[in-house]
Amino acid sequence: MILASFRASELRLVHWLSCDLRGEFADGLASFVNDLWPGVVFFVLLFLIALLTKRGRARFPRVLVTLLLSMGFVHGVREVIWRTMPRVRPGRTFTEAQVLRGPIDRETCASHPDMWVERSYPPSSPSFPSSHTITGGACAIALSFASPWLGAAGWIYAGLEGWGRLYWGKHWPSDIVGSLVLAALSGVLAWRVAPRVIARLRRRGAPPGIAARG
Repeated sequence: MILASFRASELRLVHWLSCDLRGEFADGLASFVNDLWPGVVFFVLLFLIALLTKRGRARFPRVLVTLLLSMGFVHGVREVIWRTMPRVRPGRTFTEAQVLRGPIDRETCASHPDMWVERSYPPSSPSFPSSHTITGGACAIALSFASPWLGAAGWIYAGLEGWGRLYWGKHWPSDIVGSLVLAALSGVLAWRVAPRVIARLRRRGAPPGIAARG
């Protein structure tokens, strides 16, 4: 009963996002934020801007290591979850008659609140976590340690990536929320581990005598 109620709530939220808010602008924005390269360029620019600030330059080595570690953490966890507890994509949990697919069918979404709106076929990979969202979230949490404002911009973009995945019918809302939480927790863990990694790298790069005294 509880799971059925939760599923119904998620379906209502997806309908609001993908049906009530649909339009040319939403289509264009969802396509943009779900494309790989705009996201890469956006986050690279944010990291470059961080280097222009005193705080960003001082923290950049730790921020960079945090980014690399958190990417490893989230995608490692993603791979484990996908292999051991794969969650089926939402579009595959509905029968063909319950899926609104194609422009004509999707235009009737307002009168079919109990049906799934799908703007493209679901991928073959599991639904949780969302690889798009955890990648954006890992970048955002690393940026947050360099600059709260740049971090906020990163989280907004990661959130838009998640919305885009919902808009195209790729995920349940809980997939996106869980992915953002996973990215944040991995980033915090990576930030704490990063000083040890940096210290070890510096010892390896130091001459033997200096490394022994250190």
